[in-house]
This record gives sequence, structure tokens and C-alpha cells, in this order.
Amino acid sequence: MRTRSHEGGRAAGRNGSPREPITIGGVTFRPGDLVHADDDGVVLLPAGPQEA
Repeated sequence: MRTRSHEGGRAAGRNGSPREPITIGGVTFRPGDLVHADDDGVVLLPAGPQEA
């Protein structure tokens, strides 16, 4: 299994912060979330309790 970690910066010419949530395809990824992806799909594991 290969893993890859990315700590913020610029992606595809966009400015961003490594500690801000992003939304892709209607799914919000927050700092500390874990993402597992393979040929069968993608699973997002939230880092902890979410604020309402």
C-alpha cells in the first residue's frame, strides 16, 4: 500500500491554507480528516467531533 501526505501550499494555481476546510464534489474535508482511496472507492474518516 502506498500513502501520500500533503501539507498545504498551492494546488493547480489556487491559493489556500493547509488549515482551512475545502469542499470537493459536495464533500467537506477538514484538517486532520483521513482519506482512504482504492480502486473500489473513497472513504473519508472525520478527525473528531464536528461542530453543528
